[in-house]
Amino acid sequence: YEISACLVGSEMCIRDSDVSGGLGIAESLFHTGDTDTRVAFTAADTISLETGGSQRLSIGSNGNVNIITGDLVLPDVISHREDLNTKIRFPAADTISMETANSERLRINSNGQVTIGNNFTQTSRLLYVENTLADGGEIAYIGNNDGSSNYGGLIISAGETDRECRLESAWGNSFMTFYTNDGSASERFRIGSSGQIGIAGANYGTSVSYTHLTLPTKA
Repeated sequence: YEISACLVGSEMCIRDSDVSGGLGIAESLFHTGDTDTRVAFTAADTISLETGGSQRLSIGSNGNVNIITGDLVLPDVISHREDLNTKIRFPAADTISMETANSERLRINSNGQVTIGNNFTQTSRLLYVENTLADGGEIAYIGNNDGSSNYGGLIISAGETDRECRLESAWGNSFMTFYTNDGSASERFRIGSSGQIGIAGANYGTSVSYTHLTLPTKA
């Protein structure tokens, strides 16, 4: 060992030293010209970093890294150690994106617009969801399933025939309803599983039923 020691107040400092093997320290390492900046050992199996006399970061015995105060500033990427092509990125100012298999899947831009699937530079719509299937297909499912008897949903498809937009009721033998609200929500229009149509809350039969239907008169 070659150790050059000094005292800073009641604490010993080490400088210009060559230590082979281990150096035991009771509590902390600090810079002699800035004694409130430290590497500290605040508990068993724990190490922490301090600036300005305050703890900023600690690594506990379980390996968890805790940022006590301040922000974690990154240039671009957060990656999973075992799967480096799965990422959270910051590809532009005020923008965040998510990638899997090295391909961008979702982006939120500076205007709060959310883009999923494709065309990530779009800025015309608050929510933009697009696929690139050669033969078209299902784009989204929105639904409910309690695992018992309360289930239903809406499937949105596109491009299965050229320029088609398709709305489909999910879950097999199902139907679609349309409600409006005049103080309380009421069913106004229904399409049954076989194509029957009910208007204004009618009990629909095999074709078209309605309680009242007012058509405009020709001027």
